[in-house]
Amino acid sequence: MNIFSSFGSQLFRGSVSTNSASYINKQNVNVALDPSGTDFIEYSSNSNYFHDAHGININNEDTTSLILNQSSTPLSLSSLDEFTIYMKYKVHDNFSKPLLGHIYTDPNYEVILSNQSPVLGDIFTVTVLNGSDDNIYYTISGDFTSADLDNAHMSGVLTDIESTLTYTLISGTGLFNFIIDNTDVSASFNIHGWVLVFRQRGYLWIEDPATNSLNDGDPTNDNYSVLNNIDDFKDVDGKFHFKYQSYNMGNMDATLNAQIWKQDISPFAEEHPVTLSNSGYTAIDVDNTVDSTTFIGLFKQPGYSDPYPNHTHTYLDCTSDNSWWYPVAAKTYSSGTLFPTVQRNPTSYRDTIELWAYT
Repeated sequence: MNIFSSFGSQLFRGSVSTNSASYINKQNVNVALDPSGTDFIEYSSNSNYFHDAHGININNEDTTSLILNQSSTPLSLSSLDEFTIYMKYKVHDNFSKPLLGHIYTDPNYEVILSNQSPVLGDIFTVTVLNGSDDNIYYTISGDFTSADLDNAHMSGVLTDIESTLTYTLISGTGLFNFIIDNTDVSASFNIHGWVLVFRQRGYLWIEDPATNSLNDGDPTNDNYSVLNNIDDFKDVDGKFHFKYQSYNMGNMDATLNAQIWKQDISPFAEEHPVTLSNSGYTAIDVDNTVDSTTFIGLFKQPGYSDPYPNHTHTYLDCTSDNSWWYPVAAKTYSSGTLFPTVQRNPTSYRDTIELWAYT
């Protein structure tokens, strides 16, 4: 017996997947099914079937086929970019395979994202098409957690030919990757945004931040650093896109005196004084608390590896002279337990330092 023993007579066209039942909602072309052979049953007069339907090779003789006719002549596909035949019914099935399992001798899968560039707050869907005999097992990998996706399941099993999963993006940045397990079929996107790479509060840095992380995996910690992997946090143009902000615990408005800039090279690549031509520094949103003659990006202080008080107060800072305004990984305090974080208009000292990277 042929793959399907009953066929309905509409041909659908459109720009969606040829395996998708959503074709039925697209523009259609009315066609007639003309049996070629003798081993068939006419179902068109049966109200349980499509208006033009036939069962073919009902005696398992493989002698009969169906020809698509439009206006009594064979249908020309020259005007159709892509097409599918929607089979309304499947009858006389002697096998337990699902519908598409009769079509494919090898498994075929497709994963379709409704939005390739969602932003925080967006709702997006993942549609999975299963052209196989088996259920699909999937996993979501990358940088997003279940909490980022409004407590969504990060893995599961799909039993339908076409499954649509809905997600709400409430937080996070980085890679979202939806994978069909044990296959090379996946779909992914990247969310760009600010990522915390450093925080210092009530703690003096001892170990070289270029080679040592601190509380990696816990960006809510008072003291946190992934500067040892800073090359992983470049913007899409290959540059470092930084935001330096500071505040006191009694005033959590970190947007005050936030400085935003780009630089071409790693903070660990050069030691102050760094020239503008070397750093590739470009101001993006740098306010009047910055001395533009000395602020040319985040780099190592002279005597970088020396312990305080020999030469250096901090591992990194944002001023190219001998001062240490805008420190990162400070080795000492400037006043009490405060750091020198605002250079002028007026000079200010804060207890919390943060460095963010846009990636």
